[in-house]
Amino acid sequence: MTTANTTATFHPFSRLPAELRARIWELTVEPRIVEVRANNDVEGSESVIKWLPRMRYLCSLTPAPAQLHTCREAREHLTKCPDSVYRFDKAFSELATIPSEGGPLQERYVWFNFDNDMLSVGRTDLHEFQAVAYQIRRLRFRRFISDELPL
Repeated sequence: MTTANTTATFHPFSRLPAELRARIWELTVEPRIVEVRANNDVEGSESVIKWLPRMRYLCSLTPAPAQLHTCREAREHLTKCPDSVYRFDKAFSELATIPSEGGPLQERYVWFNFDNDMLSVGRTDLHEFQAVAYQIRRLRFRRFISDELPL
């Protein structure tokens, strides 16, 4: 009778051993398709402000992984565990070129798991991703046959 009572009792998650909690956080990581675009200045803005350097913006509508919002322990483990296939990195900051106006430069990044996530670049020119090409393992892009034909 006491055996049934002890197995039916659930202990709070925080009281589980740290190794077990870490493994549970790892098992919540699923492959995602992460949309990333590197957009240049708005068309026509060159004629208005010629003296400003060209800027490239990093855009992604894919939300950050939910695990990173769950709690500090999950965020710390999933962003700092070395050599883990479950780790999320601050990625693609190399793609953004936003000039500094005397203040601190704000880093733009996308949370990305290079082992599990698939990078989707849509119709963005692949040359935009040349700086990070060596890291990308899974890539999805969209092209039309007419895009590849010479004019």
